[in-house]
Amino acid sequence: MSVVATLAWAGLNMRPGLWEIATTLNGAPVGTVKKCYLPKDVNNLEASQHGAGPMANPHCKTSGYQAVGDMVTFRTTCKEHGETTVSDAEVVFEGDRTAGEIRSDNGTTTSFESRRVGDCSVSSFGK
Repeated sequence: MSVVATLAWAGLNMRPGLWEIATTLNGAPVGTVKKCYLPKDVNNLEASQHGAGPMANPHCKTSGYQAVGDMVTFRTTCKEHGETTVSDAEVVFEGDRTAGEIRSDNGTTTSFESRRVGDCSVSSFGK
């Protein structure tokens, strides 16, 4: 979507930099990864929560986006391989820390906690 570059949102309370992200699935640890978020990546992350931008899943539609303070909530409906999954997300952005939960109608709950661990200069998300 070429329109994405011109859209303006309030901005996530998330500082660019190197982030360590720990994920669980239904309470069981999945793993920890490090990702470099440049300013453009933070903007693209926010755009994806609106269903737009290069990080958005083309098989999903986003609805019900709300931002109250540092908390963001939204719903995604994904249609892939003949199946539809509806997920509700709730994420808190606190500058150098984020935490969130995604509950899907298939019974899975994905939780994550992330923290900024330093600076970086090469995006983990390509160009």
